[in-house]
Amino acid sequence: KYDQDDTPEEKALQYKEEGNHYFKLKLYKKATIAYTVGLQQKCEKPDINAVLMTNRAAAHFHLGNNRTALGDVTKAKELKPDHAKALHRGALCCVELKRFAEAVTWCDDFLRLNPEDKTVQQLR
Repeated sequence: KYDQDDTPEEKALQYKEEGNHYFKLKLYKKATIAYTVGLQQKCEKPDINAVLMTNRAAAHFHLGNNRTALGDVTKAKELKPDHAKALHRGALCCVELKRFAEAVTWCDDFLRLNPEDKTVQQLR
């Protein structure tokens, strides 16, 4: 599965798929590890790293690690400011952390991209 000759991008994507597999099985701790290893592959594509950060944030969120999840989506947003999943997850984390003013900002950023989204409109 993991070939030494694979590029850092290919390795990062393989670990992302492994993390997604664990996530679907609700094995969130194993998912966070896979996503972390994916981030350690020195992939130079911001889009891939933003997805890995956002996915790891989702796993941390399900583990109740909301502060860690917020840190990950903040980094993902820096890498890819229009990454909708990161913006939505950031809003959810802020609500869980009772940081409501920040949650509104995350929602507003998301709604600039997806103005019709009812879920985030209600969250806001």
